Amino acid sequence: NKKIHAKILIDGTEFGDIAKMCGVKYDVGMESRHDTKEDIAPEEKNNIVQDITYVAILKDYGKDVTIPCPEGYNKDEFACACASHVCIMPKEPDRVWSKDMMITYGKLPNNKYMINWPIEGNDYYVNLIEMTREEREEALKYAKHYTMCFVYFLQHELGFNTLGLADDEYPTADKLPFIPYHRESRRIHGLVRFDLNHACEPFRQSQPLYRTCIAVGNYPVDHHHTRYHGYEELPNLYFHPIPSYGLPLGTLIPKDVEGLIVAEKSISVSNIINGTTRLQPMVMQIGQAAGALAALAVKEGKNIREVSVREVQNAILDGKGYLLPYLDVELDHPMFKSLQRIGSTGILKGIGKSVDWSNQMWFRADTLLLANELKGLGDVYPFVNKQVFEGNNTISIQKATELVGEIAEKEGIEMKEGRVEEIWDKFDLKDFDMNRNILRSEMAILIDQILDPFNNKKVDIIGQYIQ
Repeated sequence: NKKIHAKILIDGTEFGDIAKMCGVKYDVGMESRHDTKEDIAPEEKNNIVQDITYVAILKDYGKDVTIPCPEGYNKDEFACACASHVCIMPKEPDRVWSKDMMITYGKLPNNKYMINWPIEGNDYYVNLIEMTREEREEALKYAKHYTMCFVYFLQHELGFNTLGLADDEYPTADKLPFIPYHRESRRIHGLVRFDLNHACEPFRQSQPLYRTCIAVGNYPVDHHHTRYHGYEELPNLYFHPIPSYGLPLGTLIPKDVEGLIVAEKSISVSNIINGTTRLQPMVMQIGQAAGALAALAVKEGKNIREVSVREVQNAILDGKGYLLPYLDVELDHPMFKSLQRIGSTGILKGIGKSVDWSNQMWFRADTLLLANELKGLGDVYPFVNKQVFEGNNTISIQKATELVGEIAEKEGIEMKEGRVEEIWDKFDLKDFDMNRNILRSEMAILIDQILDPFNNKKVDIIGQYIQ
């Protein structure tokens, strides 16, 4: 055993084991819909977690490499992994794909294939969370064996007999990965709890968490449960549609323990929304945000909770990360940061859409601005006349400039003559005509560059403006 002394500790373990050791309160399994107010959550809570998968990487050896039949092999367990001569009664008839689609789903370079196949593939149910290290190792032997049974099924029943475990992928005796794909962990009680409602309706919640985001996701809510005995009684959470979304900073910070940041899948989210926040692109961004938060705390000699939300967000933006998942402009576009910052103030709001696997959110940068879309200004600058926000009429660049100028004057911000023209040139905006109606992106840039509400108007961890 080793003792580690650190001002800031980040838990990046698969199961939140460090958080538990530090005394953080947490949940395991599904919450009741009565607790989370998520209408697709189960009626009663339970301790059921998602299936794991011991992924295999196969390689085409160009010759028959069929393994010996594993002990206890039963082809019926995999019969409907895809459409085939052995598939009679699939668990999910609407989700039976061809064997070619199954095998090429995880096609890799160099004639390799990732085998990570749901429903009747190599998913495996076991709840490892509260087990000891030794108990986990023992339980995972069965998960590995299950994957080897599936490999044999692919070779023997489906004819993929030239595909075998790659001998040049993992430096392990069994040629399998170091760990399986864990889809669920402990979920800490954080300063905020992010759930399905925050993702689907971010602007209608009592806490405006969308102002505090440090990572983005676009994957649907996807739960794997078909290897659990009794899965038929669970909610069907296959690709439940959501828009793309931002993840708030407060999910990384435990409510009741100082000096600890929690990353990976152990963040403060509901079981339901974990079905999307668990995805690898998200947890990589969470790691980046955790590192930024820790570094700022150490650099400034502050407790984690004392670090400004906006400081962390600026670090993310400077690191070419996203706060909100707008698709309008690329990372290297001159207006990228302005749209991210103004969207994160709520002055102008994006629109989310559910589109199959890859969901969307748009700032609508090239759309004409309507007066009633500026209601968010009132949250930041309460003194602005509410008549400004009435109606769905467009606004000229002249009127927009006057509005920004009036706010700047009351805020004590100098707005030099010719400043608007300077901004137009700096961002390579087109058609500078004061009588022309202004676009949403142009208004966002004016507000950002002149008033800078993102940096001048701080928010707390739940997104409320600090007066």
